[in-house]
Amino acid sequence: MFGLSVAIGRLDTRESSVAKISTERELERWIDFLRVQPLPFEVECKKWRKPRTLTANAYLWAYVYGPAKAVLGFSEEEWHEYWCIEYFGGVPYMRLDGTEGQRPKRTTTKNEQGDKDVLKGDQFNDFLTFVEEGFASRGVFIERKGAV
Repeated sequence: MFGLSVAIGRLDTRESSVAKISTERELERWIDFLRVQPLPFEVECKKWRKPRTLTANAYLWAYVYGPAKAVLGFSEEEWHEYWCIEYFGGVPYMRLDGTEGQRPKRTTTKNEQGDKDVLKGDQFNDFLTFVEEGFASRGVFIERKGAV
């Protein structure tokens, strides 16, 4: 058994479809589906990875950002934006008051174009570790409780 994630998208629209293919039968059905699609279209294929769990996401917000808010101040949302800029990089934007600010290039749920693109489990864990290490350097030590 194997896991494969494939996506198909029309070049003239933003419509796309993503599917996980785990069996030979599913692969054959996907190929049949592709044969009847009008040209041109775009196909992307990559190894399937486990998605981020809701437990891991809840852990980030409750057990990482929560204590940081209590010790250092700022809201969970402000911390999340800060760490996304630190991890993914930032892009300048003009605030309503005319001053320049920074926003994250991407977040844990949206890609650089603003489309939904939730980090996979291993990517999310890397981000989580980065955030925990960053808080530790500021004197906020997070003890992981169980598997995340």
